[in-house]
Amino acid sequence: MPNKISVLLVDDHSLVRRGFRRMLEDEPDISVAGEAGDGEEAIRLSEKLRPRVILMDCALPGMSGLDTTRRILEKLPDTIVLMLSMHTEETLVRQALESGARGYMLKNAIDLELGTAIRKVVAGEIVLDPQLSHPTALKGERDYGLTTRELEILQLIVDGKSNKEIAAQLKLSANTVAVHRANMMDALGIHKTAELVVYAIRNGCSLGSLNAFSQTSNAGFKLVDVTARAGLQFRHNSGAYGGKLLPETLGAGCAFLDYDRDGWQDILLLNGMDWPGRKRQRSTLRLYRNNRNGTFSDVTRSAGLDIEMYGMGIAVGDYNNDGYTDILITCVGQNRLFRNTGKGTFVDVTKATGLGGRSGFSTSALWFDFDRDGLLDLFICNYVKWSAEHDVFCSLDGKHKSYCTPEAYRGETCWLFHNRGNGTFEDVTATSGIFDSSSKSLGVAMLDYDQDGWPDLLVANDTQPNKLYRNLRNGTFKDVAVDAGIAFSAEGKARAGMGVDVADFDNSGAAGVAITNFDNEMIGLYRRSANGTYADVAAQSGVGLPSKDKLGFGCIFLDADLDGSPDLVSVNGHIDDTVRNVRNVGYAQPPQLFLNNGKGVFRDIASEIGPEFVQPKVGRGLAYGDFDGDGDLDILMTTNNGPAFLFRNDQLAGNRSIRVRLVGTKSNRDAIGASVRIFHGGTSQLRLVKGGSSYLSQSELPVTFGVGKRDRVDRLVIQWPNGRTEEYKDLATGRGYECVEEKGIEPLTTF
Repeated sequence: MPNKISVLLVDDHSLVRRGFRRMLEDEPDISVAGEAGDGEEAIRLSEKLRPRVILMDCALPGMSGLDTTRRILEKLPDTIVLMLSMHTEETLVRQALESGARGYMLKNAIDLELGTAIRKVVAGEIVLDPQLSHPTALKGERDYGLTTRELEILQLIVDGKSNKEIAAQLKLSANTVAVHRANMMDALGIHKTAELVVYAIRNGCSLGSLNAFSQTSNAGFKLVDVTARAGLQFRHNSGAYGGKLLPETLGAGCAFLDYDRDGWQDILLLNGMDWPGRKRQRSTLRLYRNNRNGTFSDVTRSAGLDIEMYGMGIAVGDYNNDGYTDILITCVGQNRLFRNTGKGTFVDVTKATGLGGRSGFSTSALWFDFDRDGLLDLFICNYVKWSAEHDVFCSLDGKHKSYCTPEAYRGETCWLFHNRGNGTFEDVTATSGIFDSSSKSLGVAMLDYDQDGWPDLLVANDTQPNKLYRNLRNGTFKDVAVDAGIAFSAEGKARAGMGVDVADFDNSGAAGVAITNFDNEMIGLYRRSANGTYADVAAQSGVGLPSKDKLGFGCIFLDADLDGSPDLVSVNGHIDDTVRNVRNVGYAQPPQLFLNNGKGVFRDIASEIGPEFVQPKVGRGLAYGDFDGDGDLDILMTTNNGPAFLFRNDQLAGNRSIRVRLVGTKSNRDAIGASVRIFHGGTSQLRLVKGGSSYLSQSELPVTFGVGKRDRVDRLVIQWPNGRTEEYKDLATGRGYECVEEKGIEPLTTF
C-alpha cells in the first residue's frame, strides 16, 4: 500500500515496544518506522525518519514524554503525537494535550483498537481513551499490578490455553492477547511463560480469588488523623530562603520513644533551622510527653532540649544501660548526643563521650551491639561532602539556581563508633571495614542477614550501590551487597535509595527488605532465598508499579490490620516544588499502605482507610508505635517544611495482638538485636527488636504480633542479643508482656 501511515514507537521498555509493533503488524495501512527508548533518541529518530505519528510513553526516564513531545513539535510541527500512559489523572491528560499531543490512551487498556486511534488522529480528531471519562473505573481493579482483563488472560494461560484459544474465548485478536501477555511479563519482571504460570500458581491466582482480593474495600481498620486533638503543634523549618541549598530538600525525622519509662510511647519531632545570615525565626525539635489519654504535652524546654540545630535523623537507645533512653540526633554540622538523666531531663554529652569535633552532613543512624558485649554501639550515615560555602550551582535552564542531585557532590563515609563502656566511644570506622568515601547514605537498617545471631547492617545509598555489611564476629564487617544481589536494581543500576526497613513479610523465617527510591525507579522489595541471596520481587508482589511514579522516603513494615502478615507503608514527596513544571509528577504525593494478603503479595489500600491519610504530602520521616495503648500500631509522619501527622489506628475487624517488651540484663538494656518468634496453629511469625530503619526516624522498641481472632499463642521464643534463648508457652493474646532476660515473663496491665 503506497500511503502507509509511518509510526515511531517511543517507550523505555523494549517488551512494550515489541508488543505494540506486533499489534500494528495486523494493520495494512500502518507501518512501524522505528523505535526509541528515551526522549533524546526519540528526537533524533523523529528528525531522521519523519514519522507521521509518534506513539509516546508519558513516563520516560530522564526527559519526560511531555517534554519530548514539546521539543519534537517545535521542530516538526506537522508530526502527530498520541500519548500512552498508565495514569488516568485529569491533570496529566490536560498537560499531555497542552504539550501538543492529539490523543491520550491508557497503555493497560489494549482492547482499544490502536490502529483505529492512529487513523483518527491522522484524520484530525482528538482521541481520548473511553475510560478517562470514568477514571474511577480503574480504581480497585488492580492487584499484582494487573488489570481485570490481564487477570482473565492470566487464568487462561494457567489453564494451558494458547493465544489463539484465549483470543477466541475472549473475542480478541491473537495479537492483542500476545500484547497483554507481554505487558504482564514486563510488569511482573518475568521473562518466560513458564515463570508466569509458576508465579500465578504460587500466588493462588485463580480468577475468582484475584478479583475478590482486588475489589475488597473493607481493610479491617482505618487511620484517623488525630494530630490536632493530640496536641501536636509542629511545623518543620528547612531554612529555605531561595538559595536552594541541598539539605533543604531532605526534611527531618521522627521517633516513638518511652523517655520517662512509664510504659507509654512519647513522641520526638526533629527540626531544621534558618541558615546563618538568613535568620527569620527560631525553631527547635519538639519532645511530647504522652498524657496517657490520647493527648501529649510539649516538654521540650523543661527536658533541656530547647536547642537550635539543623537536625536530620534520630537514634534512640540506652547507651549506658541505666534504664533510660538516650537520644542521638544527626545534623548538618555537629551531631549531638543527649543523655537521659532519668529525671525528665537530658544533658548534652557530645563532647564528653568523644563524639564531638566531627562536622558532616549526617542522616540516619542506629544503635546496635555489633560485638555482643552488652553495650550499644553507634552507626551514623553521612550523605555527601557539603557545606554552604561550597554549595554547587545547578540549574535546569542555565540561568536560575535549582537543587542539585547528589551526583554534583563527592560521597562521604559512614561512621561506626564502639562503646568503650566508660561513657565514651571509639571511632572504629577505618579498622572495622566500614570506611567507604564513595557512599551517599540516607537510610540504615539492622538485620541478621546470614542468620548467625550477629547483627549485620544494610545501608541505602543515593545513586551509589547499596551496602550490606556482614558482621564477621571479630569486630569487622565485609560488604557483601553485590554478591547478595541487593546493591543494584535488577537491571544492574544503582538507584536513589532513601529509606529502608526489614521484616519477614512472607513469614518464611527470613527477613526481607524494602528500599524506597526516586520516582520512575519503584520501591525495591527483596525476598531472601535459602542460599543467602536476594531477589527484587517488587513488580510481581504488587508494590512495584504503584510506586513507580512516586519518590519514596520513609518506609516501615508493620501489621496494620493485625492479621499476622506485615504490611508496608511508604511516604512520598518530591525534592523540589518546581518539579511539576518539568517532570509532570507532584511535589506533594499521597502516602501508600500496601496490605499484605498473607502470601507476600500486596495491594495499595491508602484510599480505603481514611480520607486524611491519602491526602498528598511532602513526606519524609515515618515511624510506628502504639501511643494509645490499645494494642495496634499507630503512625507518625513528618513532611518537609510542613507539619507532622499522627494517625491513630482503629481496628474494625476485631483482630487481636500480643506485644512484648524486652529488658536486657546481660544483653544491652534495650535488647536491641533480639529476635522474637511466636508459634500458633502451625504457623510462625518473626520480629526483630531494632533501632534505625525507615528514613531519619525510629519506631518503638516493643514488638507487636497480629494474631487475627486467636486468643492464645502456643509458644514465644526469644533469642537475646548475646545468643541466649528463652521459651514461654501458652500465652494469652490481647495483652502486653514484659520479659526480663533470665528472670522470666510477666503480663502487663496494659499493652
